Amino acid sequence: MAHTNMTGRAWLLALCAVSSSSALAVDFAAAREQQFKQACMTDATVAAGQREALCRCVFEAFAYGGDTRFGITDVLALDARVWEAPDQRLPKSALGDNVRSIRQACVRESAR
Repeated sequence: MAHTNMTGRAWLLALCAVSSSSALAVDFAAAREQQFKQACMTDATVAAGQREALCRCVFEAFAYGGDTRFGITDVLALDARVWEAPDQRLPKSALGDNVRSIRQACVRESAR
């Protein structure tokens, strides 16, 4: 009987560990999205009313895949000041070129 009780406790502990790690993953993802949004919303090259849609479009392209070799973690590694004038400040690298092309596609999409 004691063995059955210990097995039940082990399952309960495992279940608690899985649920708490899922909650931490959700918090981490939300924090990354918020960090990106704060930087992206400083973009002075588009109208204020377009910024939120533009930022969402760029975030989703990198966070959920698409026509990119990079992930949102790579984009978050960029200096936040890049987003104030991304066309001029994005680095001349594969990442910078990829962000630039996705951003331009998002600008065209939001202009429709």
